[in-house]
Amino acid sequence: MRIVLIGGTGHIGSYLAPLLVQAGHDVVVVTRGHSAPYYADPAWDKVAWRHADRDALDQAGAFGALVAGLRPDAVIDLVCFMPDSARQMLAALHGSGAHLLHCGSVWAYGPRGGAPHDETAPRRPYGVYAEWKAQIEALLLEQDAVDATVIHPGQIAGRWWWPVNPAANLHAGVFAQLARGEPLALPEGGKATLHFAHASDIAEAFVRAVEARGIAAGQAFNVASPQPVSLRDYAQEVATWHGTHWQSAPGDWRQYYSPQDVQFAEYFVKYNTACDCGKAQRLLGWRAAYDGLEAAGEGILHLLAPRA
Repeated sequence: MRIVLIGGTGHIGSYLAPLLVQAGHDVVVVTRGHSAPYYADPAWDKVAWRHADRDALDQAGAFGALVAGLRPDAVIDLVCFMPDSARQMLAALHGSGAHLLHCGSVWAYGPRGGAPHDETAPRRPYGVYAEWKAQIEALLLEQDAVDATVIHPGQIAGRWWWPVNPAANLHAGVFAQLARGEPLALPEGGKATLHFAHASDIAEAFVRAVEARGIAAGQAFNVASPQPVSLRDYAQEVATWHGTHWQSAPGDWRQYYSPQDVQFAEYFVKYNTACDCGKAQRLLGWRAAYDGLEAAGEGILHLLAPRA
């Protein structure tokens, strides 16, 4: 197949483009800049490149036409965040016969109140990002003019970037703090869960979906590690890797963080993410190779390792 991959040098795309080439597909990566992919692989030598500023072309109503002009059998869109962008892509692909695969988010389901979300769960998104992802999913799957598939990953992790930390923010210093055995306050005692997904596992799900169009068209699939992990267990595991133990700092957790970090953490606590990936396993034959702590730990241990 001729596959156009939009956003091919990011977290997921860095794994996905080589997998598609290795599977025998003709791959065109559409990317805004000229940054190298995270993951080096000889397969990149067989990838064709098209550089384009999506934001500018979307504003001009021209990005979808650019993609359609590449005459794809399938389009994998990893960086569509606004409903109007998805709407334009659908219009451009109408009548082309192309299969459109969109990278969604488990946050489209909204905060979890009980059992892990499966794909039949109602969408009650909280926050603009999640609301837009839910709107895009509805837009794609409630039409039948273009075959469309939505992959909902958990919290993305991998070797070359910091994952969300046990304090539910993005500061790398939290990992160093745990490595030194220093007290760390966790939001609401660390009971909330994260559900990590390794970028290579997400990439594998896209490969399986694009190669099983008859099954995947019109469907959404959750993709994450076998089990979610609580912030508390996450903190303890990171500390254990360095021969220390997690201990909670006294008092209200909010006093230790900036207002922005508190707001960020409260989102994660409210979401309390956990999803059921049984559908992808049954219909696509997909299995996660990494558990959640392995996925997060690969990046943490690599980035904390001393450099020569």
